[in-house]
Amino acid sequence: MNDFDYLAQLPGEEREQDWIRKRLGTLSVREGYALIAAVTGSPPENAVQAIKPNQANTSPTSYMSTP
Repeated sequence: MNDFDYLAQLPGEEREQDWIRKRLGTLSVREGYALIAAVTGSPPENAVQAIKPNQANTSPTSYMSTP
């Protein structure tokens, strides 16, 4: 279990939670630090915000999206 496993438990559809689990497994160290900074400042309230915060009317920082 890592520090971000809670993100996969956020409310949302199963496919969104699966995507989060898979993405967490491929984070680089640098991406992990960026994710820490992003979720500390404005934690996501659901899986959609964790994946695509722009589409969920949150800050423009993308927590886990790929470049």
